[in-house]
Amino acid sequence: VITEGCDAFISSGTIIKQTAIPMASFLARTMTRNLINFAHQVLIVAAVLLYFGLWRTANVPLSLLGLALVMVNLCWIALASGIISARFRDVPQIVTAVVQIAVFITPVFWRPESIKSHRFVLDGNPFYHMLEVTRRPLLGEPVAMSSYLLLIAMAVVGWVFAYILFSRTRRRVVHYL
Repeated sequence: VITEGCDAFISSGTIIKQTAIPMASFLARTMTRNLINFAHQVLIVAAVLLYFGLWRTANVPLSLLGLALVMVNLCWIALASGIISARFRDVPQIVTAVVQIAVFITPVFWRPESIKSHRFVLDGNPFYHMLEVTRRPLLGEPVAMSSYLLLIAMAVVGWVFAYILFSRTRRRVVHYL
């Protein structure tokens, strides 16, 4: 979502220049496309939960709440990165590189319990908290309240930032393209 958010306005440049479609619709298109992709992949998660019997201990409603928090945060990140990328064309490559590095320092391929000494790498990583609020409930494990609080605070601060950025640049985005 973040890397595609960088191209939300750039890839729709000809449409933005020719019509008066609201700018938010291009972001909504990116989010919807990724939600449809996620819906296809969630079938695999459901199959794994059923096959390994994890559905008995999984807390699906809490995981969906975590997913909602993640989506709220991803929306403002995509909006801000889309506006900044429309102005500065090198930003998408930088964001892609940062996201690739973030995958390796976020416990996607390894368990967070395996790191003992450099815990600040996890605690300061917002992607870790996004992963925790969706993954731990599906595994039947408790989620730290700090993860929820961080994501809520991040959403509030992020949306304020994105709103200010959008309100100041929405009429200029067409000129950036």
